[in-house]
Amino acid sequence: MQNTQEKQIVINRTKELDTFIDSVINENDKLNYLNTDKIQKLANINKHLLDKLEKDKIEIAIIGLEKAGKSTFANALIESNIFPSAAERCTYTTTRLMYGKDKANVTFYTIEEFNIRFIALLNTLQYPNINKITLETLSLEEFNRYFNELEEKNPNLYKLHKGKTEIEIQDILSNKHRLILTGETKTFLGDDIYSEEFKSYIKGESNDRSKPYSVKNIDIQSSKLTQLQNAIIYDVPGFDSTTQLHTEQTTERLKSADVIILITNVGQNPNIQGTVLNILKEQIDEDGLKLKEKLFIFGNKQDTANTLEQAEDNHNTLLRDIINLGIGSQETIRSGSALKYLTLKNIAGDQYKNNFQIDDNIDSFRNLIITYYQTERFELLKKKLSDTKQKLYNALQNELNIHHNDRLPLSEDDEKFRIKNEADKDLHQKFKAAISTIRNNLKSDIIGTDSKTNISLTKLLQARFDERCNFPYADEQKLENIIIQTDKSSSIELNEAINPYLRSSLSEEIRQNISDIIQDFFEEYGKNKENEIIEYLLSSLIRVHNDDIKRELIQFIQSVRTENIYSPEKYEYLFERFARNLFDIFSYSVGSNARIQKFNNAKKDFIYLDSYYCEDKEEDFKLISLLLTQSDKDERILQVIFEKIYKAIGDWIKNDTLYIDKARETVELVQQGWGFLKGKFNKEYTNEVLQEPTKKEVKTSKKLFDLVNAEDITKSIKQSKSKADIINEINADINNIQDIIRNAVIKAMNIETVFFNSFDKQLSLLDDSSEGDNLQYHRYRALINKIINVNHAQELSDIDKTIELNKRKQTLLEKVNSFLSN
Repeated sequence: MQNTQEKQIVINRTKELDTFIDSVINENDKLNYLNTDKIQKLANINKHLLDKLEKDKIEIAIIGLEKAGKSTFANALIESNIFPSAAERCTYTTTRLMYGKDKANVTFYTIEEFNIRFIALLNTLQYPNINKITLETLSLEEFNRYFNELEEKNPNLYKLHKGKTEIEIQDILSNKHRLILTGETKTFLGDDIYSEEFKSYIKGESNDRSKPYSVKNIDIQSSKLTQLQNAIIYDVPGFDSTTQLHTEQTTERLKSADVIILITNVGQNPNIQGTVLNILKEQIDEDGLKLKEKLFIFGNKQDTANTLEQAEDNHNTLLRDIINLGIGSQETIRSGSALKYLTLKNIAGDQYKNNFQIDDNIDSFRNLIITYYQTERFELLKKKLSDTKQKLYNALQNELNIHHNDRLPLSEDDEKFRIKNEADKDLHQKFKAAISTIRNNLKSDIIGTDSKTNISLTKLLQARFDERCNFPYADEQKLENIIIQTDKSSSIELNEAINPYLRSSLSEEIRQNISDIIQDFFEEYGKNKENEIIEYLLSSLIRVHNDDIKRELIQFIQSVRTENIYSPEKYEYLFERFARNLFDIFSYSVGSNARIQKFNNAKKDFIYLDSYYCEDKEEDFKLISLLLTQSDKDERILQVIFEKIYKAIGDWIKNDTLYIDKARETVELVQQGWGFLKGKFNKEYTNEVLQEPTKKEVKTSKKLFDLVNAEDITKSIKQSKSKADIINEINADINNIQDIIRNAVIKAMNIETVFFNSFDKQLSLLDDSSEGDNLQYHRYRALINKIINVNHAQELSDIDKTIELNKRKQTLLEKVNSFLSN
């Protein structure tokens, strides 16, 4: 290598950079301050290049088309027959050769490693259920069936891999029982590296390629490499290999090589082919250096041309191609015969047949490499080192820019302020985010989504009602007590005075029972939800559960909220709103004028409740029927409505026989299609979303019901006169009221919206309290300060250590900045 003095200067400067980068990385490992991932990668590249420069190492990649004689050329280059060579393809895995005592290590894949490569191959074919496939479970028949189907299902993918990846996978599956997937290393010493057994791991045995497929890598040391002692030579599979893995190996090797030797079959095919050209172009894009700066081309097998003239023409054709493609020049190309050279050296025996006289040009080509190694290679390494140095500088500068505005307090007060200020900002964001999440989750749990309404709370209250309902019933003793208190015993007095008096007494007990149910239910459910909110806030704000903080948070919530969010009063009010008329009706006996009058006064409300009660029933007005007749199977309401409709139609057609039959048909259709009318004033289901009855629907139902009056329905009802009849009547009403409360009143209360709105209002108050202009902000600050003291107790107690770390961080930044400035 020329210019030894300049080389040493480059080495010294590179070592200085390497030492500095190591010191930065080592110091940062203790501080965990800078992101040194990229810096470490560049430092490794720098070390690798420095090692090459110091030890004069040179990596040579021998590439080319299969059957161009790469392995034969490699043997000629080192004057050895260590690489297997034959007329057929013989390189199945990348082989590395370097100078040393004769020795070879063959390392095999493990089953896990091989499966990763195998699955990667299947992925290129878009093989289905890839996560369930392994080498052991996939059969050759299954694979062939899938690949053959691709010809019709995905012809482009089929053509791309036909005869390539297809053959590789078929080879692997055919030989999988012979694969050696132990992960072990097999060593050959001395002359064993020239044995057929060793070479079988490179080329395979006849049609059995299980050995080279099993090999992860092959490393050879040879004493024959005397003329290139500092070289590391890689013989890689051919460009036109059927094996996807081989193409990957070749491309990767080009990226790191110092010298690329391209072997072509100039005797039979002198043109640079597309497969070669594609990979060489890719390498131009991926390497910082132009390919022609490290590419040398040997046109092998020149003596296999038909004539000497053709051999010379083929060389000129190859030269013209590489010049036109911009990948070489006359100085970087030779044509000749590696086999002739080996024969003349008595290495290849008598395999060579001399058709006509040409130069083998192996010595000439080797001298090209040695000259390059001694001159241009230094410039190449120097440029790579310069590029790497600049990338390192850029990476270091980027870290300086990132940490330019870092606050690194160097005093106790400053560090306390920093800790509390950063923690305060972080907790404020977490508090806001937690409130938002709680609100969204609560709305989803209680009300549901836009696409599906949730009525689970209503169902829970119904279940609680079923469990705790304990309505009192009338009996003979209670009736006798009322008779004694009122001194009324005649049959008329029993119905007109005693009946209402007993009903009033029972009504108070029923209402109290319902009040107890509502109070217990919403206190229990509300407290559970509030506890869930408290626990979520705690988990969002504190790192480790702390009872003191929990108590402080509960006090904060209680001080901020304006009402008891699970207070039963609002729900009792809702119940009264929808049940008040129901209990008014209950106060009077069935069929009595007072009961009929109460019904007429609240007809619209009862129709509204009826829409809830009948939402899962085939007919409407069943609730009304229960209230007026004590039976939901009484068809008198529908009968009267139909009669009114028929009469209304009949009045204008009674003298026109042409329309009589049509009118009868209309009435029959109304009777048959009552479900259609039902939909006009029932709750409607649209995409399974329950819609509340609208005012328009209730108004429509009321107009339809206005065709009749309560007297029409109750006129045939006989009032109770005996004690037994009165008791039975009252108890039937109590059963009906229980049924109506469960299946109409509780539904109509819409407790989901009320429950959510109560919590939502208080959540908004909590949210607002975290803002500085809020009256409750001081309470929020008190809570946050206590949380900071708990969360950051260790940091606050370790301020002295932190200050020391900050000083070291500051020193590190100054050190990097000073280095880059100089």
